[in-house]
Amino acid sequence: MAGTIGRMERPSGAAVGLMLIIVMGVGVALLSSPTEPRLPAASDAGSPTTPTTVFCGRSVSDSVLTADGDFDGDGRLDQAYERQRGADPWLLGVCLADGRSDEVEIGFAEGAFKALDLDGDGRSEIIYGGTSVSQQIDTFAVVFDGRLHLVEEASFSAGLLESEDAGQHWGCDDIDHDGRRELVQVTVRRHGREVTWTKEIYRLAGATLSLVTTETGNATAKGVPWEQAATLVGRCST
Repeated sequence: MAGTIGRMERPSGAAVGLMLIIVMGVGVALLSSPTEPRLPAASDAGSPTTPTTVFCGRSVSDSVLTADGDFDGDGRLDQAYERQRGADPWLLGVCLADGRSDEVEIGFAEGAFKALDLDGDGRSEIIYGGTSVSQQIDTFAVVFDGRLHLVEEASFSAGLLESEDAGQHWGCDDIDHDGRRELVQVTVRRHGREVTWTKEIYRLAGATLSLVTTETGNATAKGVPWEQAATLVGRCST
């Protein structure tokens, strides 16, 4: 028994011939098969990059719009920003000159983004918003005690209404001559050679917008209604 353990028997001539045929066949198959390029694994593929923006002392890779203004009324320049986060709601933020900052969600914004002192009180308001098929829609935010506040019930439009015979524009006027501007939404409707116009006049107090009065009148039609509406209201100060 012990003498047979580990003993290798010499293969017969027939077995050797069969093994050679198999080895040669495999070699031919390998030589004749086309070599396919190696696809990179997930770890090999590079990731797209977005330029980094620094604001409020932080670095982000989102799409960012900025606007400068004195949002807290201390005489120093502050910075507001609007930040897109892919499919998530956009963020509106502010970086104050004294180092304070704040952010709030604003949904999805694709319209104007700027800073204006709308009522002339020495503090800039943030104007942001979106668009419809035929209108620019603007909303506002203000800063108090270092915090951002979205202005309630604020939605001002510029552009066409339900047809080419009606349009809107908004602006600012000191309607009551008290030294502070009011916000005015103008609507113009064309009737042949004449138009009727309506002015809705609002006062901004803190983060609240209140309707003060409504005025109406008539005028000769001149050009496109929304452009004529723009001539019936003053510009807001920059």
